[in-house]
Amino acid sequence: ISKAGHKLRALVIPKTETADEVADVARMANRINKLAGNDHTLYLEVLIESPRAYKEAWNIAAIPEVSALIFGAWDFARTIGGKVTAEGWIHDQAAVRQLLPVIAASEGKDAVDAVTGTLPIRPKRPADMDVDTYRAALSADPESLDESTWGTDFIHALRTRRATLELARRDAENARAVGFAAKWILHPDQIDPIQGAWTPSRARALEALELTAAYCRAAQTGSGAEVDGTRLADKAVVGTDWWVVKAGIKSGTLDANDIEATGFTFEQLQRTVVTRSAQIGG
Repeated sequence: ISKAGHKLRALVIPKTETADEVADVARMANRINKLAGNDHTLYLEVLIESPRAYKEAWNIAAIPEVSALIFGAWDFARTIGGKVTAEGWIHDQAAVRQLLPVIAASEGKDAVDAVTGTLPIRPKRPADMDVDTYRAALSADPESLDESTWGTDFIHALRTRRATLELARRDAENARAVGFAAKWILHPDQIDPIQGAWTPSRARALEALELTAAYCRAAQTGSGAEVDGTRLADKAVVGTDWWVVKAGIKSGTLDANDIEATGFTFEQLQRTVVTRSAQIGG
């Protein structure tokens, strides 16, 4: 920290057990950072990896310097004698995993999901295959490739790789649905399928923005709900779409012109559809 504090904004703290030790780390880290001549706060992203840490998670989240709680699935399973499987871990650990975003949100903090540990290993490039052809094969549907041309082993490796990427996508979409703000990435090829879960298409983002604006217009007339297709879109329903709007803004899918076109400011939209407690974390 004394050498690189000016470049740091947050530290990941593993193997924590109590709120007291996290608070001690926060004090020490920020004291060292200040002595190094830096005036910004260093925040902590804290791994929750054991039953004891989980029991303390509410108190850990309440520490001002803590910005996120991270679920450590593998160590958590280890400490209780459990098991992490590629297909089943999001169900086997559902109780503790799904509650962590609730604990974090109660203090206006983010929750970050554990890694998908099944790696999308790229098959070795055959000696007689040029780089461009190899890259094209990695992006292709393995079922569209001719085994007589590409070889059985190479296509089998591509199928295995694609299956692991689908697992990462499935886990990320589930994490987004239960309230995680992000998910750890273990391999570069997991970036697109995982980040895609938090990156709405422009059409989806505009749909969510229009529903939010329609609700705001309805609220101005004294109505507490708006009809959205077959849904009765009240504050609770529209509030879930507001997260899509914020994700669209964060990813660049939506811009200031889109917000302006609604006839409302960002602040007006948020104030109408989000409860005070949900605004704590921004």
